[in-house]
Amino acid sequence: MFVESRNSAEDPVQIWEDKIRDVESLLFEADVSFRDMEGIGKYKKKLKTEIKFLTALKDQPVSELKKYLDTSNITHLRGLLNVAKRHSCCAFYKSFATSQRKSKREVDLVIDGGATWVKVISRNVRGLAMDFIGASGSANRSVIEQAQNYIEMAQTHLHFFKVPKIIFEFVHGVPDLLQHKLESFGIEVVGDMVNINEFVKLPLDFASYDSDEIYDNTKSFSEDECLKDECCVVDAVNLDISTVFALISSLTHENGANYNYTSRLLNAQAALERKKPVLPPLLKAIEGTKWLICRTAYDAVQSILSTVAGPEEKIRAKELFEKVEVVEDKLSKRATTLKLSDRISQRSKIIFGSGDYYKAVTVTANRHFVYAAAHQGIHFAVIIHESRALSEQKQRDLRR
Repeated sequence: MFVESRNSAEDPVQIWEDKIRDVESLLFEADVSFRDMEGIGKYKKKLKTEIKFLTALKDQPVSELKKYLDTSNITHLRGLLNVAKRHSCCAFYKSFATSQRKSKREVDLVIDGGATWVKVISRNVRGLAMDFIGASGSANRSVIEQAQNYIEMAQTHLHFFKVPKIIFEFVHGVPDLLQHKLESFGIEVVGDMVNINEFVKLPLDFASYDSDEIYDNTKSFSEDECLKDECCVVDAVNLDISTVFALISSLTHENGANYNYTSRLLNAQAALERKKPVLPPLLKAIEGTKWLICRTAYDAVQSILSTVAGPEEKIRAKELFEKVEVVEDKLSKRATTLKLSDRISQRSKIIFGSGDYYKAVTVTANRHFVYAAAHQGIHFAVIIHESRALSEQKQRDLRR
């Protein structure tokens, strides 16, 4: 293995060994900083693929080693992790359906609770400059094409009914004209700006050619005012059945969590309630907003209250509904496309679809529906809390 003589100044074997150590270090950092993060498994899989690739190079002659090492993705993977560590990252490589919903594309990093998407670019500046003027001959999608994809997906997958902010972060710098073009689309650019003329000679007619022809499709996206940086403020919330029960249940009031119930479900929820009460964060999340409930959810709650609720729970429900506006069932266009399944019932489809129609964030404990809908490419605006069942009647039984 590696028997040829080599120059220590640019020792391919040393570079090879350093890269393997880098991958091992990244795997450790990923586990320490993002162990339970959504998508971290995809990131680690890429690292393990990289180790497999590097390990397979051990039998290559030193004279051939460098050209293989130049294709390594370590720089990009390191840059991605560094960016994730600087931000409040909540997902790696999150998949979103395209506007035609026939395919999915991944967003490198989702940060700020979902309000911001980040694309990390680790190509060298010369390659980016060549791509920008169309002289690279590369079969890969250009940065401008990637920007178009991100913008199109962002306009389809709103976060709390607002288009996510998009950041393109360049690890090794960005040509000035490319930065200006991305910024004209409403994308925030992070990275050292470099004069493109240091790397390529621009065609004499490039300015007019660039503005009139190459990026016409992308320009139409840049005109959308929603791409400008705005705070995600929740104006209205849509109460799911599970949320009404959490708000009125005896489990979440007074001494309700301290009973030893005969029901395993209630005992489990009581234990969780003692450890982490549901109401304080739930009320904080919805305070100052308009409270809505669709007709289907309201009717279901009333039906359940009549048979399952205790006297105090019924009083709390009456007081709650004095603050809630009952709205008619109306499904948003995208909600109508949801296919029913074990986790997507018609009732839940109506409740979440109505929240989407009225642009109200749905508050719910039904995380199974949320994940199942996301699997179909529909990401609803939601606030998820822990489930709490009605418990007063069971408490009264224990007193007898």
